[in-house]
Amino acid sequence: MFTRGLFRTRDTQALRWKLAGVIVEASLAVQASINALSVSNRGLRAPSPLKPPPETSALVDAVGEEAAFQKLEILAQQWGIQLRVLVDVSKGSYVSLGPSSDGNPSRQFVASPPPQSQPHTQPYVQQHIWVALDAVDGTLKLCGLGNEPGRARMVNDGTWAIGLAMTEPTHKAMPEVCFGDFCVALILDGRPQSSSVHPGSTEHPAGALAISEGAQGGYVTYEICPHGALTCDGLASLQQQGLPCTNQSYSWLGPRLHTTSSAQLNQCFVYLDTFQAFDRRTHEPGDDKLAPALYGRLMDRHNGGAFDVLRSYGNLSGLLSTMLGWRGANVMQTATTSASGCSPEDSVQSWLEPQCGAFVVLNENLPNLIPSVPIILGAGGNAFHLKTGTDLRGWSLQDGRCSIAYTANAILKLSLQKAVELAAQDKAQT
Repeated sequence: MFTRGLFRTRDTQALRWKLAGVIVEASLAVQASINALSVSNRGLRAPSPLKPPPETSALVDAVGEEAAFQKLEILAQQWGIQLRVLVDVSKGSYVSLGPSSDGNPSRQFVASPPPQSQPHTQPYVQQHIWVALDAVDGTLKLCGLGNEPGRARMVNDGTWAIGLAMTEPTHKAMPEVCFGDFCVALILDGRPQSSSVHPGSTEHPAGALAISEGAQGGYVTYEICPHGALTCDGLASLQQQGLPCTNQSYSWLGPRLHTTSSAQLNQCFVYLDTFQAFDRRTHEPGDDKLAPALYGRLMDRHNGGAFDVLRSYGNLSGLLSTMLGWRGANVMQTATTSASGCSPEDSVQSWLEPQCGAFVVLNENLPNLIPSVPIILGAGGNAFHLKTGTDLRGWSLQDGRCSIAYTANAILKLSLQKAVELAAQDKAQT
């Protein structure tokens, strides 16, 4: 499927679409492997390469990571390039998946790489691809919370998700990589999907894929339909890129996804996660005071707040279920065999929009940030630092965790920033 020739091609967009296919295939493998585990086994502990330490590692993480690694190693071998899967950015550690001289996959944990990239003028310096993988966002939902002998506390809303993102081949060292360097990003609902996902049969998308399009690095976000047929939006995008428009190649490619067009914060839900504001090891001073102040401001729908405030454990699945919707009631129709793939009736469409207009997290972690930022931007939203307003595309891995906000549009961004400003004043007075 992949060749070393494609890796050397100048057709950047074709390369990005191939990477998109890899992360979709890897995420589906993670989904299948974890859903195949029995409930009794999901509570077991096992070493997880990406979520140390061992005493807190869960079998579900280890199984999901292994499923993804096997798919990624195929890419590394066929393209002859090293994939570097992030582990702990604060320590500079990663798992290297790369080709070896004997033709077998080579897997190595790298604890402390060189801090800077090699000079780009040296032609012999090998490029690599940075990979961000969270095989299970919402591990506790699968393995249980506060289990005791004979009592597995696993009953919950059932939502968990897979996050995966990749850069193009690069010389950049870890500290130099920014969120905007990830050219493909994915979030997939971890629950098994038995049929095509489309408006009317589900409350929200089953998955989202963002891909960088054009030289300026702008993103476009599509729905992932694991068991669907290629849609009109998908066909149009592939045709524009000059890629093969066959159901077999990209049958998972669904319609465009969008944030809401609502401009009234008090007519939108706001997702607010303050869980990590109370993490004494990683939070910024004052986060624990800002959390209740911000909740109070957002709860007051009559004075600049939202209609209501939402919360869910597992922010990747939370983003899928709250911030993304469709524009066009017919966008999920199966593409025909005609040249265009769409019937004239498809041009008459209505919008099925999400009810959530903003997504706020205090002290968010990098595994959640990396795939989420491109997906929100590709759906027409904004992604920025909650306290400074800085665009997150330029936020580097070295900058680490931060408090963030995603808003559906620029008007809601202004409304949310006003609420945050007032919350900061309230905090200062307490």
